[in-house]
Amino acid sequence: MRAVPSAVGSFAAALACALLCGCGASSGNAVAKAAAASLHGGNADIRFTASSTLNGSTAHVLGSGDSRGAPQAAQLNLQFRSPQSNGTIRELLRGTTIYMISPLFRATIPEGKAWVKIDLGRAGRSSRIDLGSISATTPNDILRLLASTKAAKKIDSPVVDGVKTTRYRATIDPEQVPRAPGVRVVYHPVEVWIDHDGLVRRANVTFASGSASHGNVTVDYARTGRRLHLDLPDASVVFDATAQSTERKAKDSSATP
Repeated sequence: MRAVPSAVGSFAAALACALLCGCGASSGNAVAKAAAASLHGGNADIRFTASSTLNGSTAHVLGSGDSRGAPQAAQLNLQFRSPQSNGTIRELLRGTTIYMISPLFRATIPEGKAWVKIDLGRAGRSSRIDLGSISATTPNDILRLLASTKAAKKIDSPVVDGVKTTRYRATIDPEQVPRAPGVRVVYHPVEVWIDHDGLVRRANVTFASGSASHGNVTVDYARTGRRLHLDLPDASVVFDATAQSTERKAKDSSATP
C-alpha cells in the first residue's frame, strides 16, 4: 500500500493535540483560569501563525477557522511553507476523528479518494502534547498548555482588535504537561492577553526541544457567537489512514533512545 505523505502525520498530530490532549490542573492564577474558561467558553473564531525550526530548516504556517472545546470540534484552513513543500490543507475534526484534504495527498492515496481520515483515539495520540512539531499551531492545544501555568504577572493593558485586554506573562509548569517518552520540551515564558470576560484573546508561546529544534506560535481568539457547523465528507471519498498512523507511532517509539 502506498504511504500517506509525511504531512499527514504532522498535521494529524496537530489536531490530535488540539482537541484530545489532557490539560494540567489549573493553578488558580489569572492565565490558568482564563484558559480553562476558554476551553468551555463555546465557539471561537481563530487566527494563528506558527514557525518551527529543525536542524536549520524552518516551516511556516498561517491558519484560520473555528474551534470548540466541548463537545470537541474544529475546522481549520492551513497554508504552510517549508524548504520541502508548500501548500494548503483543510482539516475537520469531530470527537476523536480528523479529516484532511490537500492537493499534496492526491498522488499518494488510492484513486477515487480525496480525504484522509485518522481516528486519533485509535492511533494513540491522545495522551501527549507534542510542541516539538508544528502541531502547536492549534488553538485548543495552546489553551490546554496555558492551563498548566504556575505563575502569572500582569504586564500592561493593550487593545487587541478593538478589545481592551490585560496582558500577562506566565511560566509553564512542565510537570503538568503530558509529553512523549524521551522528548524534553523547554518553554519560554508565555504571553497571554485576557479580555473583560476573563477569556483568552491572544496567546504567544515559544519553545525548544533540544539544541536544534525550536518554534513560536501566536493564536488570536474571537468569541462571535457564531455556530460551528461541520459538513463531513462522504465515506466513499475518504481514505482511512489510522492503521498507517499507528504503525508510524510504533516505529517512532522504538527509535527513541
